[in-house]
Parts: sequence; structure tokens; C-alpha cells
Amino acid sequence: MAVKKKTTPYSNVRFYDVGEHAGGFVGYRVFQANIKKSHYFSIKQLGKREAKKQAYALAEELQREYPTFAKIRSSRNNRRLLDIGLPAGIGIQIDVLHRIRDSGEAYWNFAPVFVVETYMNPKIDIKRFSIRLNGYEAAWEMAVNRFAKQRKLKRQEKEELMEKIPDREAFMKLLRMKLKQYKDLDPKVDRKKFKGILQ
Repeated sequence: MAVKKKTTPYSNVRFYDVGEHAGGFVGYRVFQANIKKSHYFSIKQLGKREAKKQAYALAEELQREYPTFAKIRSSRNNRRLLDIGLPAGIGIQIDVLHRIRDSGEAYWNFAPVFVVETYMNPKIDIKRFSIRLNGYEAAWEMAVNRFAKQRKLKRQEKEELMEKIPDREAFMKLLRMKLKQYKDLDPKVDRKKFKGILQ
């Protein structure tokens, strides 16, 4: 059974528990978007309470100084799907992730996915189906199967939905929207490589 990651009140803070960080780090990481740098607060060095206190204090300070980043993350977390004529609860999305290489270099990852949302009051269950990992048609089929099962679609309804596979250009349109949304953070994306993932 997978261990659920602990969340924090701040979108730019991540807590690493024992075994979650490849380098063995345990504590809090605060990402400073304006200079694309991460700050680490080790529980081993500072103690659990002090590490949390310092990490949250820095996160609060950064969100006051750079509200654009907080606004962008908040908007992304709304998980609104692009309207492309599909039933509510199934659609396309681009996950925008900030990554750190082993060398310490920061980079952006724009990952196209099909998404299925199931409303489970008061929460929303969200499943992503990666196009890069599964391929375009296979990822769509997985999404439709999930949606059909959740909504108890009849066989004919499922087949009709399967035929409504979104045009790849919809992802390119969504990418352009995302780049405008993130322009203040100057994200770099290889559009040719991104388009290649959709093939």
C-alpha cells in the first residue's frame, strides 16, 4: 500500500519523511520561485519543531514578497479542465512541475495527461493518465475506462465516448495558455519535444 505524502499549508513547501528523499534528507524544502532555488530545513540538524517553524516562516515571507507564484499555484490547484466538448469530469490537462536535477539545476516539466475527476463529497478524486508513459491512444482508453466505471456508462455510451478522443492540437493550445500563465516565472519548454510526446 502506497504511503500518502504529507501535505503542508504552503504550495511551495514539501515535507520529506524518512525514505522519501533520494539523498536521505528528512525535513522541509521551501522552493523560492523568483530565483528557482530550494531551501532545506533538516530535522536532524534543527529538530522537528524548529525545522517546521523556519520553513513555514520563509514560505510566508516569500508568498508576501512574490504573490504571483502563490496565485499561479492556487490557480493550478483548481484543476479546471479545458472545455473541448467532453462530458464534465473527463478532459485534458498539463501538469506543470518544478524539478531539481541531481546537479542542483532547476527545470520545468510540462506533462500532458488525460484526467478523470470523481466527486466524492466533500472531496474530489482525481486520476491522471500520462501520455508520455502510456502513449496517446492508450492513455485515453485508460481514462475512458475509468470514467465509464465511475459513471456506470452503458456499453454504447462508453464506445461513443472512446471515439471522442481529443485532437492533439488541444494540448498545444493548453500549453500556450500555461506558458502565458507562468510567464512571470520564465519557464523553459521544448515545444518540439512536447509535441513529440503527443504522437
